[in-house]
Amino acid sequence: MVLTAVAAMLVPVGAATADTPEESKLVNVAASIAGGTGTVRGSASPNGTAPDLQLRVPSRLVQEIPADPSFSWLGTSGQPRWSTVSLLDYDQTQDVAALRLSTRSVRPATLAAADPNLYFAVSNVVAPGSFALYGLPESREAGAPGPDAPTDLFRWGTGEQRDGSPQGMDATYALPAREMFNTGASFGASGMYCFDLGFTATLADGNAVAAGGTVRIAVGDTVAADAPCGTATGEIPGEAPDPEPSPDPEPSPDPEPRVHVVTEGHIDAVAPEVVTDASGAPSLALRAHHDTLGTIDWDDLVLHSDDTARLTLPAPFTPADDWSFVGEPGQRIWNSPYSQAEGLPWVGMSTQAPTLRAATADDASVSVRIDAVTGPGGTPAPGHFALDTGRAHNYGSEKNGAGLLATTRNGLPAGYLLPVGTHVHYNWFFGRPGVYCMAVTVGAELADGTLHTASGQLTHVVGETVDPATVQPCGTTARYPAVGGRPSVPPADPTDGPVLVQGGFWDVSLGLDGTDLGADLLRSGSHRDTLPEQLDLEAAIFRAFLADDGTYRFGHDGGKLSYYARDEVPYLRWNTLGVPRDEVTGDVTWTIDRLDGPGGLWVQQEKPRRTVLDTSAGLTTASLWPQTDTSNTTWAVTRPGKYCVEMTWSAPTREHGAVSTTRTLTVVADGDGFEHDADTLTKTCTEDDATTPPDGEPDPGPSDPGAPGPGAPDPSQGPDPSPGVSVPPGELGGTGSQDPPGPGGGTPDAGPGGGLAATGAEPLAVVVAAAVLLAAGSGLLLARRRWTAALLPRTNSPERSQP
Repeated sequence: MVLTAVAAMLVPVGAATADTPEESKLVNVAASIAGGTGTVRGSASPNGTAPDLQLRVPSRLVQEIPADPSFSWLGTSGQPRWSTVSLLDYDQTQDVAALRLSTRSVRPATLAAADPNLYFAVSNVVAPGSFALYGLPESREAGAPGPDAPTDLFRWGTGEQRDGSPQGMDATYALPAREMFNTGASFGASGMYCFDLGFTATLADGNAVAAGGTVRIAVGDTVAADAPCGTATGEIPGEAPDPEPSPDPEPSPDPEPRVHVVTEGHIDAVAPEVVTDASGAPSLALRAHHDTLGTIDWDDLVLHSDDTARLTLPAPFTPADDWSFVGEPGQRIWNSPYSQAEGLPWVGMSTQAPTLRAATADDASVSVRIDAVTGPGGTPAPGHFALDTGRAHNYGSEKNGAGLLATTRNGLPAGYLLPVGTHVHYNWFFGRPGVYCMAVTVGAELADGTLHTASGQLTHVVGETVDPATVQPCGTTARYPAVGGRPSVPPADPTDGPVLVQGGFWDVSLGLDGTDLGADLLRSGSHRDTLPEQLDLEAAIFRAFLADDGTYRFGHDGGKLSYYARDEVPYLRWNTLGVPRDEVTGDVTWTIDRLDGPGGLWVQQEKPRRTVLDTSAGLTTASLWPQTDTSNTTWAVTRPGKYCVEMTWSAPTREHGAVSTTRTLTVVADGDGFEHDADTLTKTCTEDDATTPPDGEPDPGPSDPGAPGPGAPDPSQGPDPSPGVSVPPGELGGTGSQDPPGPGGGTPDAGPGGGLAATGAEPLAVVVAAAVLLAAGSGLLLARRRWTAALLPRTNSPERSQP
């Protein structure tokens, strides 16, 4: 099939509708689909952002077709032709030209699950000589020189192959979404070349979409930028063209550089915005904002931290001053700092863009995910990388390397959450000098009710071994790296008995593999300098200890990290990084099915602070965004004793329908009146279901816990705590008496937070049942020594559609 309809012009053919077309050494011919409408355009960004550009191939780029048979499709060996260079050889400081075909901005979820491809064709070639457009390899062996032979990914040509047969223009090629393709072009004469590139696809709703655009390529130095298509200039391959005499031009200011090298000043490098297409459909865009330069696309940005940013780590490390998360004792590292420093870029993040605020709810979150850190072209990064909230630098890394959000030593991807309307700065630690490419994805639920994401590669040159002026932004030289779940390893020292979760860093990690939805427990090392160990969630016993607010914590608020030693208390979080967003049709649902124990359970996240689960308030179901990570969370029970908590996670998959997994957590809360028997810390709930009944003797905790201490919920961040709902034995969260204050004040928090929107059961029936049983007499309650929780009726969280 050959597409002839043109839906959008890449650049104007003449000057009737615009000034002289803007030219570039590198052009991305980018396909996109938004709001059911497709476009094709040429730009400096693989995502197809403005402005439209045309490619200029300089006169000197003449190559003879190699004799190697792999080049026979291009024509007779030894024939000279003007050609673009491979992206593997592209250098923006040289007089070269490169071309790339991109589907990067097309989300796979936009396309039909049965056929998630875009079908491309070329037509309407108007040219002064023969023309060929073809795919090139994405990599080559180390040290191997170019040129590279055309691949079979796509090939169009108006000339003849080495055997005399036509190259052919009629083929249609299927290309996947979310990719960038190294592309070559070859020309038999100098002049202006024009051709139409179009695609068709089937959308997820079954409708068809088609789009096309006209690509203009000026070959040689003498063809005018606005010359009509097909104009020939008659240059002789290999000979420099005679320059046309012209009067001395008037001095003019240097043109604005396309790539901005930022060496100092305030820049919010991660500054997502919301943009809309012609139909008004919103999407998320990942940009940077500099106080002087304004908004900058990542593909036009290079950050540079010179040797002013060097730090020397202590030697040796001590328990109170250990920097294992980024380097070795005595090593020099580089830090783009948390606080502004003269001569260095002050790199932060902002979710304050007016378009983002207008398109999200008042209490909305933005998820930030560091997917990978590499070197240019996808090569290994020069050294390790760590992102820190500022505590590691301010406190000398004492106690726990506090505030770490991501570190390559602990494995990527890793992420965190921020409320909309936030402005923050970090420490960006780098282990060695060189060029770092940081692959970042941000996500937010917009006003259309869908979770939108945007990805990009942020380029940061570190030290003085590389001239930043010679560096091409990472997103223009390599495709976005593949994203998986948190990497982990088997435990180094397997044990026969349960694993006690009573200190250190832990993660409930979800992963989807076809029909298998897994929920594992990851244990990170004390200094988070190695990959986490993967453990059985049901083979762990979570130890809870009395906090200042009268609750018993078995997961502490990461925002209070600096108050505790590394292994003094457990820090517990969750992630859905292993649930690919393009394999599900909505959110992951997290449900508490049963709770056996003397009190209630609640879970809370920070930034924005929000109650996620609270059995005392009937809040037993929450929704989690796929491929999202949380940083700071709090987990607690309300009374001392042993608890068995049955939890289910489920996900609506595209190919297999709803899949789920159920795990039973064992929690032991130490406190007055709770006496351990021999099995309490040696058997989990799956081995021994002897939990503490709700009508035992433990002290329910102080009625007035006083001012919140380190790790306690901050009343200024949300509703004032109030007693949880009292329910009789046999009901979820029941205690037989009022629990100490919980975080929710009996009122579930609404709206998405940290990729979650919480829903709860109606507590009215619970209250009525409590009154009936209390009226029957306290003797009945005291006689009941065994408490079994019943599943509450609850409202399921609505699924969010995926764009």
